Amino acid sequence: MLGRLGIWRHLLVLLTVVGCAALALFGVIGSGNQDERFDAKQITVMPAGGDGIRIREVVDQDFGRESRHGYERIINNDFGSPPR
Repeated sequence: MLGRLGIWRHLLVLLTVVGCAALALFGVIGSGNQDERFDAKQITVMPAGGDGIRIREVVDQDFGRESRHGYERIINNDFGSPPR
């Protein structure tokens, strides 16, 4: 009959959900242990104001399971000045 489900169908769905959750918990399925990887990098340099520039850098980096931050870009602001 349409709309009436037997208890065995509910148990089958429950076992499927619990089984998939257990497989994911133990690392059998899912992302697993991924290494760090570098996907893409885009750098754009545009003029800004009289003698200034605007630098935009977009980095797509996946750190895997590590909890880390990306690198720090330090740009000197004395471009074109001769060293003293």
